[in-house]
Amino acid sequence: MDVTETGPFYTLIGQALTDMFPENSGGIYLYAEMEPGVLAASAFMDIGDRVIHRFSSDELTDSLFEAWEAVEPENRWATMSYTISGTKFSAKFQFREELDPHEDQDDRLDRIVHEKYGDKPVEYPDF
Repeated sequence: MDVTETGPFYTLIGQALTDMFPENSGGIYLYAEMEPGVLAASAFMDIGDRVIHRFSSDELTDSLFEAWEAVEPENRWATMSYTISGTKFSAKFQFREELDPHEDQDDRLDRIVHEKYGDKPVEYPDF
């Protein structure tokens, strides 16, 4: 499948995210990294004085894998930043060769969250 035909998959990703944050008040942000058989996905919602973090739901994980696997291997992204603002979404992708080889997934996530939310405290769920 050509990458331009994957729109329905990204609609499903958006639906899974809004299901995870039914109280969506300040926009939702997803950062995901993928490679064959491996997914790391973190979702965030800005609620003003802090940011709420949620790990990927089964529905979101399935939708991410479906979207990623629908594209030819040579066109698969390594990272995706997906933002929902109101009723609109945007997705930005990076490919493996665009990633800093000295930065691991945790480093990238920390950097990206700080770039997006500054010094706002991030509230992680209790386990």
